Amino acid sequence: MNIHIGVEGGTTGSKAVVISGDGNVLGYMEGPHTNHWMIGMPECINRLKYLINGAKESAGLPEDFRALTLGLSLSGADSEAVCQRLKEAVLDALPNIAEYVHVNNDAVGSMATASPSGGVVVISGTGSICKLVRSDYSFVRVGGWGYQLGDEGSAYWIAMQGMKALIDYEEGLILPEFSITYVRECVFEHFKINHRSDLLNFFYHNFDKSFIAKLCAKFSEGALIHNDLLCRKLFYDAGFILARHVATVAPLAEPWTLKEEGGLRILCVGQVWKSWSLLKEGFIRGLQPQYPRDIEIREFTLLRLEVTAGLGAALISAKLYDCPIDCNFERNSSAFFHLNLSGPAESDSDSDSGHSSLIMSGANLEEKTTSEEPEVENNLKCIIQNRNNDAILCI
Repeated sequence: MNIHIGVEGGTTGSKAVVISGDGNVLGYMEGPHTNHWMIGMPECINRLKYLINGAKESAGLPEDFRALTLGLSLSGADSEAVCQRLKEAVLDALPNIAEYVHVNNDAVGSMATASPSGGVVVISGTGSICKLVRSDYSFVRVGGWGYQLGDEGSAYWIAMQGMKALIDYEEGLILPEFSITYVRECVFEHFKINHRSDLLNFFYHNFDKSFIAKLCAKFSEGALIHNDLLCRKLFYDAGFILARHVATVAPLAEPWTLKEEGGLRILCVGQVWKSWSLLKEGFIRGLQPQYPRDIEIREFTLLRLEVTAGLGAALISAKLYDCPIDCNFERNSSAFFHLNLSGPAESDSDSDSGHSSLIMSGANLEEKTTSEEPEVENNLKCIIQNRNNDAILCI
């Protein structure tokens, strides 16, 4: 039977789909994350078995059903050697699972879901990573080194930047550009502490990365609802560094990737992107050439997935086995922002037009009006209008 199985194995959760050759989803299953670096190979395989068998059951297929192909797009599968190890472990546990099995990285599966010609995937949730995915499914990675070595632009990173600004201010080491009052209230309330020294318990005795990252949601609320300038600066900086990830891999993209309709496709995955209006100005600034190796990105489109990347995992394995699945890619993702520096003005589906736009650069802060109203200069205060359609980040 022309039936395929695809698995999206992320770091927070996983999904499996059973799909027919004509593109119809027959079965679906969700489960816990499958990153073998975090849980070990044996537990990873157990969770993959649970997902695959659950998707089969959902499709009305017996547990011993042999699919034509199995595609696995897994977090932590960052090299050919690791992909081969995962493939061998799956086949040891499920020797009759499919005629053909292929393992790749979860970012590759995500991009394959959105576009057959490749692009850039930027994941920003609790952690962050960026990958340029080419049309042959090869990829170039930037970031993704975890909370101790990187994860710039992630929820954890934003939370840490806010806490560091608070500590530096209270110790007199570095004075922030903007008031620290709201950030202090957020930090003390989130951790239920009375003094900054109480933070040590949460980093050296009861460390919980996800709990710390949830502080980012409070900073998002502070920026969007309370117009707190320090919170807005945190997200501006996050947008800038996420864009720098894209700018770093862009010179290595296939030439036509930058010339396609809509320009460079950038697939945005993770909860932090729900605060796009806060990331936007820093992101656009960060894409501008900063170093001699940078190229000019004249046009780009930001996309979000509307379906599981397990579909992309299945599409890849089926294509490599020379039995491609029919797929309408336009239904798999949606564009929420487009900018063409050579053409019409930007198109932003996530924001209202005619509202003020915060532009930050170092210590400079100004309000730039995007409607037809005259620009108002204000050197001491910046009154930022809240956009009604902005989504508050939820981690």
